[in-house]
Amino acid sequence: MSRFILAWKMASEIKRYDELKNQIEELEKRLKELRDKILELENERIKLQREVAELTALRESMRRELTVHKEG
Repeated sequence: MSRFILAWKMASEIKRYDELKNQIEELEKRLKELRDKILELENERIKLQREVAELTALRESMRRELTVHKEG
């Protein structure tokens, strides 16, 4: 094989390697963004669960008070 062909093959392999490396870096960046978004959504879900629990407790408390006032 001539040096030119070898150099050309090496250059095309290096280009392919760089393209794959860039794709991997983009995917890793996207993965980090998605993990951050999942964490953010998980925190929001926990916050909303607490709020629902508080509102449910308040509703039950008010229901008991109304029952006491109706009976009284």
